[in-house]
Amino acid sequence: MINFKVKDIYKFAPLIFLLSLLLSLLFDNNILGEFYVANQQFSELANSFLHAKLYFLEGSPCNNYLTDNAIFNNHYFWPLGPLPALILMPFVGLFQFFELYFRQGYLNFFLVLSIFYLISKIARQLKFSAIDSVYLAIAFVFGSMFAGVIINSASSYFAHTITVLLLFLALQEYFGRKRYLLIGLLFGLILLTRVTAFLAIVFFVLDFLIEKDIKWKIKIQNIIKISLIPTFCLILLFAYNYTRFGHPLDQGYNSQILAKVLMRDRNNYGLFNLKYLPRNAYYSLINLPKPVYNTDSRLLSYPYIKAERWGLSIFMTSPYLLYLFFVKIKNKKTQLLLATSIFVWLVIASSFFIGYVQFGFRYALDFMPLLFTAFMITYKENREKMSIGLKTVIILSTIINIYLLFNL
Repeated sequence: MINFKVKDIYKFAPLIFLLSLLLSLLFDNNILGEFYVANQQFSELANSFLHAKLYFLEGSPCNNYLTDNAIFNNHYFWPLGPLPALILMPFVGLFQFFELYFRQGYLNFFLVLSIFYLISKIARQLKFSAIDSVYLAIAFVFGSMFAGVIINSASSYFAHTITVLLLFLALQEYFGRKRYLLIGLLFGLILLTRVTAFLAIVFFVLDFLIEKDIKWKIKIQNIIKISLIPTFCLILLFAYNYTRFGHPLDQGYNSQILAKVLMRDRNNYGLFNLKYLPRNAYYSLINLPKPVYNTDSRLLSYPYIKAERWGLSIFMTSPYLLYLFFVKIKNKKTQLLLATSIFVWLVIASSFFIGYVQFGFRYALDFMPLLFTAFMITYKENREKMSIGLKTVIILSTIINIYLLFNL
């Protein structure tokens, strides 16, 4: 319970103001914002599924906006996993009955609120106070690259919202009843959304494999439980790919329509290659906002600093993560969370495409819930409660992220 007194309202005023502002931005951009039907590929794909087709139907606006589409046998496909479209099917069908269009943003709004709640719940599981849990939820939802996803319901971003929700659900289950069959189900769904994010399952598997107090009989049972549903989902994904492109391992990325320079890299070096690593390491770990100069002088002009669309360092969008470099991490679970995050990052950073027209290093969301959880655990081990300094960093990073985002 929170012991609230009128004289202490000044303590909560900044938090209440910030939450009101952020909720307003979220609602405005997802529910009331300008509508680009060409970026609603999952809603269009849901409509295709309702008509027993795996490609965009004739007359779909996605057949005119070709960027990121995959073309095969004179049809246009959406390369990403099918789960978001499957989730949207009942909503799209219901709205069509009333001759209305269901925007992805309508659902995105409630998914983001669910993520906010989940983070605060996990923080409470880690023994943070109610107020500190809200600050931590703000830190992830608005004080990270996730800020660029929550106010943009375009399909690539929408897939990341669902991925982040599923990862936090898995983490919440891990810190709760730890039912590996349920965790396996969540990762099966992740596999049908973003394959690279599925690699985060390494943490959950290694966690019980390296535990000395667990007998091997139990370990084998856990492996079966956590892998059973993902195996079935993998078969579904293979069948989905084979039906679309004639090969179970082809998701359509090799035939995806992109900018010429990206297509050239893909054709020369493939989808994954260590040659991509230096570029992607720079944009994910080092790159900072650039100054905006007056055209006739070196004087700064509005917006003074600007984020590049290729990405920003995760330590710029989430500066509180720097805390992990200044403490000794002894907790094995935290070490495993960090090791898994680095592993997933290496795979992503070896990819030819890491997202464009994005805020921050968006693909880091495939492991960011694990990294953020490692931060929460480490901070709680070293501090009884959240400091004024950390709260200030969270508020400032939120404000700066929003400023950079709207001037992107």
